[in-house]
Amino acid sequence: MAAPMPEHSEITLLIGLFFGAGIVKGFFGIGIPPILLGVLTFIYDPRQALALMLIPIVASNARQALVGISPFEILKKHVWFLPVSSLTIFVTAYVSGGVATSILLTLTGAAMSLFAITSLIDRAPPIGTAWLVPAQLMSGVLSGLLGGMSGIWGPPMMIYLFALRLPKAELIQTIGVFFFLLSVFMALGVAAVGDMSKSTVALALALIVPVFIGMAIGEAMRKNLDDARFLRWLLIMFLALGLNLIRRGVLG
Repeated sequence: MAAPMPEHSEITLLIGLFFGAGIVKGFFGIGIPPILLGVLTFIYDPRQALALMLIPIVASNARQALVGISPFEILKKHVWFLPVSSLTIFVTAYVSGGVATSILLTLTGAAMSLFAITSLIDRAPPIGTAWLVPAQLMSGVLSGLLGGMSGIWGPPMMIYLFALRLPKAELIQTIGVFFFLLSVFMALGVAAVGDMSKSTVALALALIVPVFIGMAIGEAMRKNLDDARFLRWLLIMFLALGLNLIRRGVLG
């Protein structure tokens, strides 16, 4: 299913939206799917909107994943999360064309909001060594299910990463590595059902440019924050995204 070729005013709007999402992505390391999906569905069918977002998402996550230590070190550290979440997101994206997601969005948003509020008041307890593998498996399955149905796979993963107490730089890079692999499998699942047309791919490739420019601005802004203030801002954004998921689940 192809998105129609946009008019000039529509192209200008898309450039602005993807630029703004890039700023948020550069600052927080997350944000493109939840920011763009709700707006793009006013222009396109939800699955068309998801297909349009995927190539910029893959590209932005690849850029983020390569800043810091070797991505393979991160993969070894979280060895169970990625295979489970990648397989789940591919299968779910392939079979979920007609699945309603309102209940899943509402429950996920409630979990995000509760976690963010409790962490802002008094940080939630860290994941102990004995619970590391179960936490990876659970967050991997939940990330894959939510991502395959809605294009938003970050909430369960972010709760897992917050609980690991990672420093700012490692947290941002780990998000990039995780999101890159998940977005690749998401793109494969969407392409397998025929949603990645030539016109959609061409437009999505062009929109990488405003996303990257926005990311550079957001990254420059993030450098001025220490780890504690950055985590607080990230939790506030996490709370806002959780409340938005509840709104989407309840109101549609």
